[in-house]
Amino acid sequence: MDIKKLLRQPKVTDVTDLGALFNRLDRKGSHIDLRPAQADALEKLTQRREERDLVLKISTGSGKTTVGLLYLLSRMRASGGGVVYLCPTVQLVGQVCEEARKLGIDAIPYNANESTCDPKCTAAKAITVCTYDKLFNGRSTFNRSDMWLPTAIVLDDAHAGIEIARQNFTMRLSGSDAEAVVWKALKGPMAKYNPSGVAKLEAADPQAIFEVPHWIWRNVAAEVLPKLAALASSDSAEKALVFPWQFVQEGLETCRCVIAAAGIEIAPLLPRLDLVSAYSRARHRLFMSATLVDDSSLVRELGCAAQAAGDPVVPKNDRGVGERMVIAPSLLHPTIQRVDVAALCLKLSQQGHRVAVLTKSESEAEEWKNIGATVATKGEVSEAIDAMKKGLPEPKFVVFPRRYDGVDLPDDACRVLVIDGIPAGDGLIDKLDSGSRSTPGGARSRLIYRIEQGMGRATRSHADYAVVLLSGQELANFVVRRDVLELFNPDTIAQLKLAESFEQGAREEKIPPIEQLETLMNYCLRRDEDWKLVYDQQVRQPQAEAMKRVPDELQIKLAAIERSAFDDAVVKRRFSGAAGQLRLAANDAVTDIAKATMLQTAARYLMMADDPEWGGVQAAAVDFDRSCFRPPEMPKRPRKTQDMTQADSAIAWFRSFSNPNGAILALEELKGALAFGAGSSTAAEDAIEELGQAVGFGTSRPEKDLNEGPDVLWFVPGLHLVIEVKSENQKTLHKKDSGQLHTSLEWFERTYGTTKVWPVIGALMAEADSGSQFPKGTRVLRSAELLKLVEVLQAFYRKVGALLPIEVTPKSLQLLQAEFHLLPENIISNYSVQIAES
Repeated sequence: MDIKKLLRQPKVTDVTDLGALFNRLDRKGSHIDLRPAQADALEKLTQRREERDLVLKISTGSGKTTVGLLYLLSRMRASGGGVVYLCPTVQLVGQVCEEARKLGIDAIPYNANESTCDPKCTAAKAITVCTYDKLFNGRSTFNRSDMWLPTAIVLDDAHAGIEIARQNFTMRLSGSDAEAVVWKALKGPMAKYNPSGVAKLEAADPQAIFEVPHWIWRNVAAEVLPKLAALASSDSAEKALVFPWQFVQEGLETCRCVIAAAGIEIAPLLPRLDLVSAYSRARHRLFMSATLVDDSSLVRELGCAAQAAGDPVVPKNDRGVGERMVIAPSLLHPTIQRVDVAALCLKLSQQGHRVAVLTKSESEAEEWKNIGATVATKGEVSEAIDAMKKGLPEPKFVVFPRRYDGVDLPDDACRVLVIDGIPAGDGLIDKLDSGSRSTPGGARSRLIYRIEQGMGRATRSHADYAVVLLSGQELANFVVRRDVLELFNPDTIAQLKLAESFEQGAREEKIPPIEQLETLMNYCLRRDEDWKLVYDQQVRQPQAEAMKRVPDELQIKLAAIERSAFDDAVVKRRFSGAAGQLRLAANDAVTDIAKATMLQTAARYLMMADDPEWGGVQAAAVDFDRSCFRPPEMPKRPRKTQDMTQADSAIAWFRSFSNPNGAILALEELKGALAFGAGSSTAAEDAIEELGQAVGFGTSRPEKDLNEGPDVLWFVPGLHLVIEVKSENQKTLHKKDSGQLHTSLEWFERTYGTTKVWPVIGALMAEADSGSQFPKGTRVLRSAELLKLVEVLQAFYRKVGALLPIEVTPKSLQLLQAEFHLLPENIISNYSVQIAES
């Protein structure tokens, strides 16, 4: 019998209607119906089908994988061309393929060791699922002439894709012949530009890290290009050179170059998307992310259309992230250390709460292992995750080093999640950018994205809940700064602000800090009804409004200009036109740092065009941000000493923190660097500068900014402290130290004239070698006195924090500064000693 004869009107499913396509699939019982957010997303994607690029914002646990698979299935059936689903990790590739199986969709992994994809994928009968690494690498099989070009690509966790693409476009040289070639060419010109920096590199200072000015790198790149090419083509070439070399060899002179004692990194300003033809030539691209921090980064880094970023697909029924109690233990009380948090986590795991810890490196993971945690190394991650999901007796307390995505632990698989330390990237450029606001490409936003990705590992649906601990003083101090907090997603901001309220209440209780922390955590873990009501009121309700926020049109516009200028300059070699775009765009930038970034890039392009204007444009960038490269002909203009009073400066420093306890924590974090001898001189100089700001001094770093003058300058109206830092001296101060201080004083007199000035040395001791002849009146800021000053400042800011905001005035702070003996003359008399010369 021909059963089709029973059909009254045979119909063919419209493959362009994503909702109808879902209904025709042979789905498993777990996928009978679409969730409201999925249905809404599919409807909107269907309506905007003709657009090449689309951005989908949808919360974790709302079913974005299903949406992405249906989008690709539709594109594949309509066009008859192959399609690709990109994932950040191998584990996620497996999860996507399993989701496809439940939906009744053919999806086949394309693994790292495979040179060709499955024939069904080539014939457009199955979706190709692979990692970003498979597509974005210098020797990608997708770039072979016999490989098909995808008609459509889904980028899952698109911000993670940015990170991976950047890594794969970066050449990392360490302990190799290639590093030796580059350093040999760099050393001479860098020694002239930054002699103290080169000295620190040669002394293996772990904190010393510098970017090479673009005019120096242009000449060096031309010299090293043939030598690196020969090394890359040799049979013994290392992977760290061979794979990224395909991306950096063309346009090497326009790349960034960062040097440190640990090695050298070279990378283009932005990913060279034109060299990844499978991506750049795809007819349709869907960018998906649960936590889009900075929509403009998709435009700048991945070439997403500005229109798509400015008008994302946002399901109206998205119920948001799960319930998260976010606590920074160090903000609760600065005395809480990692070992205390680890011991509490061990106790909670023994009580039946599974605990996951995300660390930034294997060395930090070992510290947790010593407390009793199990470390899941690279090959053990999947096994550990499966065991936790299945509720097996062990492991209950697991550390995942450098895993801020791809670790999905829903429900009872993880009730306590710890992010230990700032999750900076692995590379030198990441380290440099993470420590500075004035970097291209939204480096700070990328760092915040890693934190938010990590926070989402334990809440995989709107109904899930977990406690998230931001462990370590460094991380707590980072998230509490106002300029950082405002960059988080609105739901995360609401969670952090709620945490501040709970922390304030806990501090009022007269119980040990670690017990306060445990008490707070148990409100969530034991499902306290009052906690749930408070969370709904202060987080869930505002979260619904936050989902409606409009993308920042100006930031997206400027990002599109940066991408366009990069493509014009580096790909098309139209340097002058690219520079012109950026110079005009700089006028629209809101912040000085954004203006400086654009002008410095414009100067780079003008220099490549041999346009003599480049020096003036570079000088203009320095005027907006002194951390930009100082061009050779620019007069060395020191920072003006400010007219702000000590009280005004102290208020400005205190108000840079969203949480009053943030100031206490920031001071606590300085103690390690101020215990001279244990760390690097760079860290000590950084700490002394911030300490001066906390006291209420204006500060500057002449030696760092101008390559001359003192390491640190503290100033208030009518008084300056010229400070040379000798943190590495173990027994005495030397004749060369006195010579440097004399030189710095001479520089100061030439620069600022004859104002009241104190010559100062920062060191472990006050004893000087015989015949060293330090300037008359030299004072020494010894480590012991500096640590005492930190303690007094912490007590001072505790009292400031207890005031009502309206009570924090210059007059009230001046009275408190006098009460705590923190006036400028007190600093000299109470916290410095006369140098002792033999």
